[in-house]
Amino acid sequence: MKIRLLVMLLLPVFLSCMRNPSDLPESVGYEGLIAQGWSSFLTGEYVQALEFFHQAMEVDVTRSNAFLGAGITSIHMHSYHEAAIGYLQTAIQLDQGGSAVVRHAYQTVTQDTLWTSIQCVDEDIPADSLQKWLSFTADSGLVWVGNAIRDYLVLNDLSTTLSFRMKPPESSALAACIELYNMQNGAFYSADSISDGFVYFSVPVTATSQGPGSSYFQWVMADQGVLFDSADFQLSGEGGHITLDALAARVSLEDAREEDGDLLNAVACTQGLLWSSPDYRFGEGDQLLEGVFQTQLRHVVACCGSLAFSRGKVTYCWFLCRQAGYGLNLDPDSPTFLIDLLGVLQEMANE
Repeated sequence: MKIRLLVMLLLPVFLSCMRNPSDLPESVGYEGLIAQGWSSFLTGEYVQALEFFHQAMEVDVTRSNAFLGAGITSIHMHSYHEAAIGYLQTAIQLDQGGSAVVRHAYQTVTQDTLWTSIQCVDEDIPADSLQKWLSFTADSGLVWVGNAIRDYLVLNDLSTTLSFRMKPPESSALAACIELYNMQNGAFYSADSISDGFVYFSVPVTATSQGPGSSYFQWVMADQGVLFDSADFQLSGEGGHITLDALAARVSLEDAREEDGDLLNAVACTQGLLWSSPDYRFGEGDQLLEGVFQTQLRHVVACCGSLAFSRGKVTYCWFLCRQAGYGLNLDPDSPTFLIDLLGVLQEMANE
C-alpha cells in the first residue's frame, strides 16, 4: 500500500510542471482564441478554456494548435478523457499527416524446433549445448529436450528462467510490447525491453505432470505459439513540435485514466520521444506554449515509468529509466531494488 501511494504521488508528473505566461495577446482571431484558451487553462477554468479552443477550431479546423489545447485541457476533466484521445490524435494527424503510433493486435509467433523463431539469448545456456539438445527434438520430443535443459541449469546452480527475444511479424519500427501469452501452456510473460526491433522477455520454466511422480519441463517449446499486441512509432518528416507535445500529453492522459489507461500506448509514445527527441521540452520554439509547461523528456519518462510500475511491469519501468540515463547502477537482485527504482522515478520527476 505504501509503494502504491508513492507511485500515485509520482504519476501526475507532466501536469505539475506549469507556470503562468505573461503578456498574453487579446482574443482576436485564431491566435487570440488559442492564447485565451491557455490563459483560462492556467487559472483552472477548464470549461472556459475548452470553449476557447472549440471557437478556434471553428475559425480554422485545419490547424493543430486548438486540438492540442483541447486535448490537454480535457485531461483535467474526467468525463472528457475519451474526447481527449480524439483531440490529441487529431492534433498529430493535422501536424504530421498521419498517426505516430500504429498498433498491431493479436499477433502470433510460433516456435520452431531449433528455437530460431523465438531465440534463446540466455547467457546461462552455452549456444553449442542448446543446439545439441534441440537437434534431438524431432526424434526425442519436447519432453527430453526440456528436461535436459532444466537438469543442466539446476545441476550448475543457475536460474531456470530463460531470456528470449523475437521480432513481431507486422512491426516496422517497433516501439512497445508489454505482455505476451503462451497459447499452449497458458503462461504469461512480461517484456523486459525493446532493442533493434526485437522484444526481449523472460520465461520461467513450467512443469507439466505426466502422472504420479513424473513431470517434464518447458519454456517456449517447438510448436508453441506466443500471442501479443505491439505498437510501432512513425514520425513523418512533415511533423513538428505539436506532434511531440501531443505524444507527451497522451502519456499524461493514460496516467489520468488510471485503471482504464492504455500502458502500451503510453510506452509507445514515450519510446517515440526517446528515439526522436532526446532533448524534448514542451512547446519548444513556441513562445506561448513554452510559457504553459516546463515539462522535459525525463518528466514524461517518469510518468510512463510510474504507470508501468503500478501495473507490475517493474523491469520495463527500469528499462525506460535507463534509456533516459537514470537508474543505470541499480541492482535488480538487491532486496531494496523496488524502493531504489521508486527513488529514481521521484528523482526524475523532481529534477
